[in-house]
Amino acid sequence: MFCTQQGCGKSWNAGEQFPLCITNPCPLRQYRDSQVQAPRFNAKTQIDVKFGEKSAGVVASIDKIRSDITQPLQPYAMQGEEKATTTVTLPSGLTERYSTDTNMHSEMRALQAMLQRGYWVLRYGRVFLANGQSVPATHFVTDQPHCGFCTIVLAALGLPLTSPTSGNHKYGCNAIYPLPLQLRRDVMFIIRLINRGSMEYTALKRLLNVFVNAPAASWLLQINDFLLVSDTVSCTFDNLPKGFDPREHRILHLNDFLDNEEKLNLLWKFILMKFYESNKSTK
Repeated sequence: MFCTQQGCGKSWNAGEQFPLCITNPCPLRQYRDSQVQAPRFNAKTQIDVKFGEKSAGVVASIDKIRSDITQPLQPYAMQGEEKATTTVTLPSGLTERYSTDTNMHSEMRALQAMLQRGYWVLRYGRVFLANGQSVPATHFVTDQPHCGFCTIVLAALGLPLTSPTSGNHKYGCNAIYPLPLQLRRDVMFIIRLINRGSMEYTALKRLLNVFVNAPAASWLLQINDFLLVSDTVSCTFDNLPKGFDPREHRILHLNDFLDNEEKLNLLWKFILMKFYESNKSTK
């Protein structure tokens, strides 16, 4: 069977070793997977049970992010009907105010607006001014203590904290905490949250194992067009470690996961429930 991708020229037949390919989607790989037992995403009910096995590591990561905050934690006593307001200073010196609305906290509304309008940028899982400098503390101020959820998100992003806490907000037990759209799909931000603030793609692969109906060692995670990730190794296609042959594995592209809204929602629900448990354990 020859690949139908124009200009490819590669082929594969049952029993042969699959040729190295970085194209996504790859027509030849899709054909191969249709002929053999290939990894596939599990149903939601299967994932819920397995997620419990990953809880300790993610909670420890959230605990570590909080412990690295140098400011003392403040009491959190916001009532359900109260609304915080976050004030942001623009490059022009003008200020804008954002209040909590429809369960999205004021800090997240301000962050979403600044990213959408290009005043701030998201790089390597952290937020900076458009010129690459850190956001000054005086340019991002909230009139009430941050809830424990906002505290962790802002700390992981490298944004200034007005008054950090470890308090759970009213709907925290239900993992209701709308995030800016830019954060939900940002791979490096997700890794920072689940891996103690540091960047290791293998941590993401290990967590995503619960979504794949195959042994962890039998499949690889592909990120972008050049990075391959196992449970222990991340490498580029042109710099493979000795003995590491991707043709011996099934390959799932990260976009196949991020583009699946059900699975992405479930992943975030899991992470946010770990926020809740971590905050609760600090009381």
